[in-house]
Amino acid sequence: MNYQTDFSKFSMIRNHVSLTMILFFSGFLFMGLHAQTTVSGTVTSASDNMPLPGVSVIDANNPTTGVQADFDGNFTITLDDGSTSLRFSYIGFKAVVVPVNNQSTINVSLEEDVANLDEVVVVGYGTQKKATVTGAVTAVQGPVLESSPAISVSNSLAGRLPGVVIVQTSGEPGNDESNISIRGTNTLGNNQPLIVIDGIPDRDGGIGRINPDDIANISVLKDASAAIYGARAANGAIIVTTKTGKAGKMQINYKADFGITRPTRVPEMASAVEYQTIMNELAIYNSNIPSSQWGAANTAFQTSGSYTIPGSDPAETVNAAFSPETINNHRTNADPWLYPDTDWFGATFQDWAEQQ
Repeated sequence: MNYQTDFSKFSMIRNHVSLTMILFFSGFLFMGLHAQTTVSGTVTSASDNMPLPGVSVIDANNPTTGVQADFDGNFTITLDDGSTSLRFSYIGFKAVVVPVNNQSTINVSLEEDVANLDEVVVVGYGTQKKATVTGAVTAVQGPVLESSPAISVSNSLAGRLPGVVIVQTSGEPGNDESNISIRGTNTLGNNQPLIVIDGIPDRDGGIGRINPDDIANISVLKDASAAIYGARAANGAIIVTTKTGKAGKMQINYKADFGITRPTRVPEMASAVEYQTIMNELAIYNSNIPSSQWGAANTAFQTSGSYTIPGSDPAETVNAAFSPETINNHRTNADPWLYPDTDWFGATFQDWAEQQ
């Protein structure tokens, strides 16, 4: 009996030790599976091999994890997954995505984005490269506007120019241009900027009716760089440069846009008979006829065209705005010229209109 008791105690101790060992090694396995990876390196310029300070280094699969390179271009980032990729980006350079592959050291060389640095913007006194402009000047190129389906150029600028507010206040055909303001409201009067088209300030027609396909670029002068145009440019200036001929082979471009515009809800207009009946009822409502006699007055209007208020002294007679004969002539369409019943709203407006 004592032997069995000792054997039972030994079995319990062995089970406890086995369970403890399993949990211990499971913890190491869990830590191994979720071990973080630390990556260091240096970011340099591909053109001169000089370090680039301030380069943004971000986990491509987890944008919330990121660092910036220091003054010498060095960086150190801790990643949750060693199989992810790092994205290196810097102003004026092309962004690069590099797979980590559990590496601890990654050195990257960034190439200059020549297309952005060489982009030309138009300022009040000529043209400059975007990289050398010191004033508050922003620009949008013609191909960007050509891709917009908006009819008016002013509407196509919405959301494309920083600091420029575009508000379309009406969808009325022919009056659907947007109000343009630069850096908010500047005066209590006119806040519209000066529009300069091919060197001509404040040209008739403005910017709204220019064909987007004819525009080479649009530059916006937002600060003192617009002072060359004087007081008229107190709210800034928008410089529009149209396309000109180029040497070389002839090119023919064709583009077609088709759209449909339709009202959300078309009002249902009253006919001539309905309108005359409403006006007769309004005459009863605006008179001295008691409300208890409105039904009798309406019947009298339909038969004789007038109603005498009982008990009034002297007798008060209320005449209908339209006689029963007139209403009947409109109802029967006896004479379309004298008694027309034309739905002018339906005759003037279509259910939809095309834009192309």
